[in-house]
Amino acid sequence: VDVRIITATNSNLEKDISEGRFREDLFYRLNVFPIFLPPLRERREDIPLLAEHFLSKYNKEKNKNIKIGNKALRLFQQAEWKGNIRELENVIERLVLVADKEMIDADDLIKYNIISTQYNISSHHADIPLKSVLKNLSKDYEKELIQKTLQKNNGNISRAAKELGIARETLHRKIKALNLTKQSIF
Repeated sequence: VDVRIITATNSNLEKDISEGRFREDLFYRLNVFPIFLPPLRERREDIPLLAEHFLSKYNKEKNKNIKIGNKALRLFQQAEWKGNIRELENVIERLVLVADKEMIDADDLIKYNIISTQYNISSHHADIPLKSVLKNLSKDYEKELIQKTLQKNNGNISRAAKELGIARETLHRKIKALNLTKQSIF
């Protein structure tokens, strides 16, 4: 049997070995061909290509045709992306889920709560350097996303949960926690 093992870590394994937290023999067994992949914030030139890849993936999955404008892409390139590629992918998926128009510009990143409004960014000021332009999902955003998904699925919880990628029971809990009612959905 010919087997290749690919592993990843964000730990300093040499330090872990010296401190007795990682086996030296295992390190040399696995460390045949090390590849160092810098964090996304250190290779900002890759962001437009990755964003386009994820946009294509989620447009196809959600049967949409969303595009991201240049100023919005520049904001993406200025973000810290502490969650690296996974964070970028999640942001693109959220955009595709909540977008109500085809072309996403810098202002839409605020509208959809992708960018912190504390920066007061408009499409005219998208070149302002920012240390971190993305923030975590807020309850308001989550509520809006669930409302839109339920509306799109005519209130069908099973279909909405499937589209959101969560269990039906989880969606029920979120609806209750966010005080969503039929009146607020329709």
